[in-house]
Amino acid sequence: MVFDVSWYVRQEEKIQEADVRAAMARRKRHAMLDDGYVYAVEFSSGVVKVGKTTDPGSRLANHAKYAEIHGGAIRESWTSELHNGYTKTERQLIEFCQQRGAKVFGKEYFGGLDFNIVRDFAEITVQLSQIDNTVNTMRRGCGGDLDMNALEAWKRGQAEG
Repeated sequence: MVFDVSWYVRQEEKIQEADVRAAMARRKRHAMLDDGYVYAVEFSSGVVKVGKTTDPGSRLANHAKYAEIHGGAIRESWTSELHNGYTKTERQLIEFCQQRGAKVFGKEYFGGLDFNIVRDFAEITVQLSQIDNTVNTMRRGCGGDLDMNALEAWKRGQAEG
């Protein structure tokens, strides 16, 4: 007796298609909200790669895989927490690296950088981005009422979106 697995294969394909659609929807939602992560990776060659992503686990796994293909490895990595404005944060991180290092490839790979300094700058930049977002929320919330306390302004700003 031959067992027909075609039904199971079709079900698996449907599940995979649904997973792809869900991942695309997440990416689109993150892109619309500009919510994501910035990261820095130092490879065993000393090259530092900076970038942004909405899926840091996959992104770092891809970097590790490609480094291994070329006989290298990831020496150190850092990923920010999820934050709004990650596109701007990445741009600031790239500019920082361009001013202090030498481009090795593309616009995000650099040589001659101290990874710890890059990571420290990235952490501070993310924190400033979060502060900026809070201040903007409070500005929206107070609507010119300078007597309003900060917590009340923040709550109103959150409600107004």
